[in-house]
Amino acid sequence: MDSKADKLKALSLLKKEGKITEKEFESKKKVILNGTLFSKIGDKYNDIKDTYEKKKIEKKRIEEEAAEKERERVDKILSGDIEPIAVSYNLKSGEKCYYETSAKRMAVIPKMIETTSIRTKKKGVLGRAVVGGVLLGPLGALGGAMTAGSKSSSNVSQMTIDRLEEVDAGSILLTNKRVIFIGNEMFSILRDDVFNVISEGNDKVVIKYEGMGKNEHYLLPNKDAREIDLFYRGIANCK
Repeated sequence: MDSKADKLKALSLLKKEGKITEKEFESKKKVILNGTLFSKIGDKYNDIKDTYEKKKIEKKRIEEEAAEKERERVDKILSGDIEPIAVSYNLKSGEKCYYETSAKRMAVIPKMIETTSIRTKKKGVLGRAVVGGVLLGPLGALGGAMTAGSKSSSNVSQMTIDRLEEVDAGSILLTNKRVIFIGNEMFSILRDDVFNVISEGNDKVVIKYEGMGKNEHYLLPNKDAREIDLFYRGIANCK
């Protein structure tokens, strides 16, 4: 294949011999030069495309390997192939802890609030108003003697409202015998008394048992709600 230089040399010879005009020479010259430029651009594009495809394939391979390792880890835990961990709390005889994480214990707490309503019947009010609980006269002076024949009555009522609050903060422990929460106070449930452990998203877990509080659940700063669910099921198969 002729090189760009060879093509330009042949083209110049044709011009010199009068076989092509100046205009034809310039036109053909541009084709030769542009063709080389486009070829280089095409080569660069193909190099970039090949690099992208290789990175895409490598990324997929890494993701597939990670997914396979995660499946193996989950299967291992669910089969009960879990090693107990050391904790700084006193456990019962024969009790082993397999999982621990920080948590906030949440529940709906009923709160009693009071409201006071005041009804006032007035006759001959001389330009006064109750502002911030203080009766003001016409010029901002404290008043009270300028109203003739006023009567007032107050009524205090109470109502209960529910508020979701943090009950305690501490750690959740999963053992072969109990689910334990240790914060300012200790709370534990025998595994036989737990109906279910449900993870809701990454940072919320619900431990269902008889007598549980309204909307009682745990928030997990480490976002490992799925791990609690996973280990709780796996511990049942520990030997």
